[in-house]
Amino acid sequence: MLKIAAALLALVAVPATAQPLTAAEVTQIDQAVAKALADTSVPSASIAIVRDGKIVLTKAYGKASERLAAKPDLPYQIASNSKQFSAMALLLLEDEGKLSLDDKVSKWVPGISGGDRIAVRQLLSHTSGLQDFWPQDYSFAAMSHPAKPQDIVDRWAKKPLDFQPGEQWQYSNTGYVVAGMIAEKAAGEPLMRYLKRKIFDPLGMKSVRDLDETNGPAFPHGYGRYALGPVRPVT
Repeated sequence: MLKIAAALLALVAVPATAQPLTAAEVTQIDQAVAKALADTSVPSASIAIVRDGKIVLTKAYGKASERLAAKPDLPYQIASNSKQFSAMALLLLEDEGKLSLDDKVSKWVPGISGGDRIAVRQLLSHTSGLQDFWPQDYSFAAMSHPAKPQDIVDRWAKKPLDFQPGEQWQYSNTGYVVAGMIAEKAAGEPLMRYLKRKIFDPLGMKSVRDLDETNGPAFPHGYGRYALGPVRPVT
């Protein structure tokens, strides 16, 4: 994707006014994206070209799944980019006086290792010491089955801490599961409902979907590869 971005930036320098792209420019863009997809084996890409603050081209390439061609308006899962919304929910709840980022985790979710020493803000900054339930280099069998937040807490957040809270940095999806549970308790409603009411609806963000909704044939499929093997759909 960095190769695509660099190529597109080189092609589309911002002029004084938003001029439409020429056919030659579109051809160059198509060639740059096609080459990047071929070089990386990435199944699909969605791009937008902005000139002078205006979108002058949206286009999608490749396949979103084995049955679905990529389209510019097709919503893709944003995976861990969603963490910024969980963090914003907690910041909003602090503004509302419903919690403090300095609260200890044990105040909201009992039974977590070190919960009486981990501050809510340390969950957000990946400095809690909670072990990450998703190793960054592989997926294990249990990850292909649905799990409730409490299931993840029971399996991963009750293990010994990897380090004392605040002493190190280590990416932890587990910490953000706990953060989401705290947000729900403080808000008194499901996290997605709170985010919809406080962020998505006011900003007119209509493409937002709950994760469970996107595991179906109308949405893009996840892909992966083992070592240097072929790219293939994953569960």
